[in-house]
Amino acid sequence: VTDGQAMLATHRDLLTRLSEQTGVDPATIVAVWGVESDYGRVTGKRPLLVSLATLSCEGRRQPFFRGEFLALLSLLQRGDLSPDGLTGSWAG
Repeated sequence: VTDGQAMLATHRDLLTRLSEQTGVDPATIVAVWGVESDYGRVTGKRPLLVSLATLSCEGRRQPFFRGEFLALLSLLQRGDLSPDGLTGSWAG
């Protein structure tokens, strides 16, 4: 909770802009950020493209991961991201 409060205070302006763009409350953004990556301290070591491609073709959550994989491909195609250094967990 203390880390989350600190992140809210430190990144208030950015979180406000993100909230306005997405409709998601800043506290919710920070909570998900904390749970998913411990505020960026845990990012995973597996190539994200490979993980999402694999998960989009097998397992019970294929439709979800197919959407995530296609969204990532769109970001890459637009030039919003570079594939270099995109890492995550085996679960995407």
